[in-house]
Amino acid sequence: MTSSNPAAARGCPTSGDSGRAATAVGVCAPALLSTGRPVEIVPAVPRDFEQVRHFYEQLGDASTYFRFFGIRRALPDSELRDVVSHDLNHHVTLLAKIDDEVIGIGEYIVAPSADEAEVAFAVCDAHHHEGVATLLLEGLTRIARNAGLRRLTAITLPSNHDMRLVFRTIGLRHESVFDDDGMHYVLHLDDLDTLDERANERRSIAAQARSDRVAVQPSTDAVAGEVLFSHPDSHHRATP
Repeated sequence: MTSSNPAAARGCPTSGDSGRAATAVGVCAPALLSTGRPVEIVPAVPRDFEQVRHFYEQLGDASTYFRFFGIRRALPDSELRDVVSHDLNHHVTLLAKIDDEVIGIGEYIVAPSADEAEVAFAVCDAHHHEGVATLLLEGLTRIARNAGLRRLTAITLPSNHDMRLVFRTIGLRHESVFDDDGMHYVLHLDDLDTLDERANERRSIAAQARSDRVAVQPSTDAVAGEVLFSHPDSHHRATP
């Protein structure tokens, strides 16, 4: 069965998809992995519950350990419901999808101070080193900035070199401190100019990789575009 609506065919929000459409506008602007493969970055909604459950069940031990600082074979339903709730004032989750399969999850939880949020990421083993976490962080950054947040924070294990590299190179002014809990990062949202410049550079590299892929194996996949997020209430600061 095919759809006459191109947005619906891509799984993008339509007038009948109130879950995603109510939380983000323009959320299905196409993106590319660093390999040149198309990917969608979309807000999680309740109907993603089983896909998110499956994602965490299939996540490798090392990836699970880096995400949760320990091995978790599955997430309880209560936590999964929080992941797909997409409450702009409390908990925002973005999913990276290829052919409607979740390959990465990025989240932020707003702090009681209501001016910052803690971020966390997980990427399936088959798509490490393809820029998935970077795209998710770009999207979360724009949502947080539009929601009035001033900072994003994160804690990662010192041995999680991939995630530490993402935080250092995303293009945000940042500080990091090491203590017994791990590496603490603070990413400031006051100026996104450098993030925009680096995002453009990353898209150019991905687009070239895409051109190389098409030259070898032509397809009709979407071309690169900026992942942009907005919200009808984005001029208000998020509050708990």
